[in-house]
Amino acid sequence: MKTYGKALALMAAVAVLAVAVGAAAVLTGGGPKASSRFKILASFYPIYIIAENLAAGTDAAVDCMASPSTGCLHDYQLSPSDLVKLSQTDIFLTGGAGAEGFLGDVTARHPNLDIVDSSVGVTLLTESSGETNEHIWTSPAKYQQQVKNLRDGLAAADPGNAAKYRANADDYIKKVEIVQIRLLDAAAKLPYRGAVLFHDSLGYLSADLGLNVLASLQQGDETAISAADLTAACDKAKAAGAALILTDTQYDLPDSTFDSLRQMAQKSAVIRVDTGVRGTSDPDSWLNAMNETADQLQAIEN
Repeated sequence: MKTYGKALALMAAVAVLAVAVGAAAVLTGGGPKASSRFKILASFYPIYIIAENLAAGTDAAVDCMASPSTGCLHDYQLSPSDLVKLSQTDIFLTGGAGAEGFLGDVTARHPNLDIVDSSVGVTLLTESSGETNEHIWTSPAKYQQQVKNLRDGLAAADPGNAAKYRANADDYIKKVEIVQIRLLDAAAKLPYRGAVLFHDSLGYLSADLGLNVLASLQQGDETAISAADLTAACDKAKAAGAALILTDTQYDLPDSTFDSLRQMAQKSAVIRVDTGVRGTSDPDSWLNAMNETADQLQAIEN
């Protein structure tokens, strides 16, 4: 009986040790990968879509850490499953510009994790709050730089597929350039240049289009526009005589939100911009979102 009891105790100790080793592997980035296939992990949807386009036709597996329905990462918090994904991936692609502030000291726990920051070399804007504006993917010009940064990171980390990553990047950038031209042509024909933004996420697109931002109002999931800010925006719209009103579709605002601005401006138009921050696995989703905005701009009458 004593021998049997010792055997049981030894088996239990081995089991506890195995669990502890597995947990440590998750937290430190060690441990075996689930398969030998090269694994790409994108932090959130806009980066995931770039990765899908770059990895098309390769044997690389692409996954997204945040759900495609998450939207912007302002209040995102890591889950245990996120830590598992980070421990098992070969490369982690990020938006940068502060978008992944939730990572905290996770990168220190994963010293061998290959992280690619897509914002490198991109000229960043500052939000009305004074923080860095992280929504760079909404600018077709800056989006192209993100594609190039991620292309270079993938090619370096996975040399066997490097040629395919570069060819796919060239093809995708050509498609982005076509959308960019559509947007610029539509903006050039607008009857007015002043714009009121209903989120800082639209700052980069407005800059691309050459719009003069009269006001940027912070309407979000947990924030509401103050009466004072709205009054100030109305005064600027009245002084300008006309205003293009841009609102981000991830914050579903009713038409009544814009009534006071419409009343103050002699001419106005509301453009509901899909910023491409949510969607499905369709690799053309960013292109479709931007083309929809171009359609709305083109429909504005002089």
